[in-house]
Amino acid sequence: MSFENFYPTNTILKQFIKNEDFDSNEVIFISPDTGAMDRARYYANMFQSDVGLFHKRRDLSMVVNGKNPIVAHEYLGKNLKDKTAIVVDDIIASGGSMLDVANDIKKRGANKVYLIATFSMFTEGLEKFNDAFKEGLFDSLYSTNLTYADPELDKMPWYKKVDCAPYASDIIDTLNKSGSISELKNGKQKILTMLDKKKKGEL
Repeated sequence: MSFENFYPTNTILKQFIKNEDFDSNEVIFISPDTGAMDRARYYANMFQSDVGLFHKRRDLSMVVNGKNPIVAHEYLGKNLKDKTAIVVDDIIASGGSMLDVANDIKKRGANKVYLIATFSMFTEGLEKFNDAFKEGLFDSLYSTNLTYADPELDKMPWYKKVDCAPYASDIIDTLNKSGSISELKNGKQKILTMLDKKKKGEL
């Protein structure tokens, strides 16, 4: 028997589309490394927009805190000037890499920068994100409540918590009643409908 995987991507997108003011034609999704490219492409397909990629160039001659330090982020993609850049990743640990990418994007002339991560740990605290927000490096950070978060996080003006409890409840309830989970696994049409309403100013 295979295991079914459920992703919070559509739940995140629903909240983002409702909350933010953006022009769909000027949106570009950014993968902060090669590992997150499939995720960025999924988001971009929903928006029918472009994808950009940052390649992490590391110094393989040394190890700092258990990993090779990043020397530079090399950008591959469309011109970011006046674009709304949305950086998507699976996890934020310390967040240093994500903020480096946001800084680079801003230097390239992006109008707005949004950060999206499924899990956010903030292993080195919230101060660097507070400072980056004050400097205007990013506009908002969307992340789920699928892992523990410091209660102080909810007080941050830049943090947008995506509540996945209703989605998890629907999954459990459907499985408990031996129902079909097909619709729960694929909410693409709902997102496309929301985007269409957004373009028409009906949302």
